[in-house]
Amino acid sequence: MRQEIIQKIYEHLVNEYGLSEEISDMFDSITEKVEELSNVDEAELIGNKLADLQHAVFVLATNTVLDFISGREVA
Repeated sequence: MRQEIIQKIYEHLVNEYGLSEEISDMFDSITEKVEELSNVDEAELIGNKLADLQHAVFVLATNTVLDFISGREVA
């Protein structure tokens, strides 16, 4: 259930607010460099992996916050 809630939060964040300008700029900068160094297929693969990384970091951060709120983790 927690993973479903986190996924819905993520989808809401991306769909309603978009990514922050800073994140979008970093993503674009990395993909531009990758496109310069490799072919289109490799660049797309790396872009997908970057998107997966962004999602994984969001899920980890959200789980950490929820753990602190629920008392699972103590500062």
